[in-house]
Amino acid sequence: MKVSVLINNYNNGRFIRECLESIQHQVTDHEIEIIVYDDGSADHSLIEIKSFSDVQLINRPHYGKTPMLNQAHAIETSLEYSTGELILLLDGDDYFLPHKVETVVQEYLQDPYDLLAHSYYPEKPLIPDVNIADLTSRFIVGYIATTSCLVVHRDFISSVFPLDRRFARIWLDTRLHIQSILRGKRKIIQTPLTFYRRHQDANSIKQSFLQRKLLVWETGRYFNYYSPDKMNWSKILSYKFLSNLGGWSRI
Repeated sequence: MKVSVLINNYNNGRFIRECLESIQHQVTDHEIEIIVYDDGSADHSLIEIKSFSDVQLINRPHYGKTPMLNQAHAIETSLEYSTGELILLLDGDDYFLPHKVETVVQEYLQDPYDLLAHSYYPEKPLIPDVNIADLTSRFIVGYIATTSCLVVHRDFISSVFPLDRRFARIWLDTRLHIQSILRGKRKIIQTPLTFYRRHQDANSIKQSFLQRKLLVWETGRYFNYYSPDKMNWSKILSYKFLSNLGGWSRI
């Protein structure tokens, strides 16, 4: 089976070599296509990327929108150049563990999926396999596995484009998760297959408390727009209140 690894990169010059080498070092016989979309990096990213002869580089000026829309644009453009049946998403500052490709392909061959999400190093978080009721009554947002931990069938990811820009704060990984809950076949595995890097320049680290809460609110709006079953906020607030009394919260 042929897979395409779509890497979105912006000023990750100090990480991109490790990212690309992790794909070259995959322990598998399956064909791997590597496509890097560079969003106008101002560091030495291009020097690093061009040193890999087996990498297809898409080098464009900086898209200049929100980080969410910049990333989605990079992935959408890369998807148009790709030919693999399975699409593996990867941020330029993360990297794959050696058996990732073989694992996700075997999972697909045993039981085809639209979206597969998996855990990651170093935290090794539990990725809950939630359903619509979990969102409408409890709004469990812990179901979000980061972009670099998602594998999608090309038909499924193609169906989310062109992007609905009415929800400009929502990352593509959140959209893919919600759409897969509403209309796709999901598979969740707890095996860490990606190293997810947290550093001071990462968007997830730079987000303020207010930005994170706005993202949660926007996620709810997005779900309610596409889902025939709407969120029951009285049940959700009751669930959150009781959860906090117990010393924890899922938001």
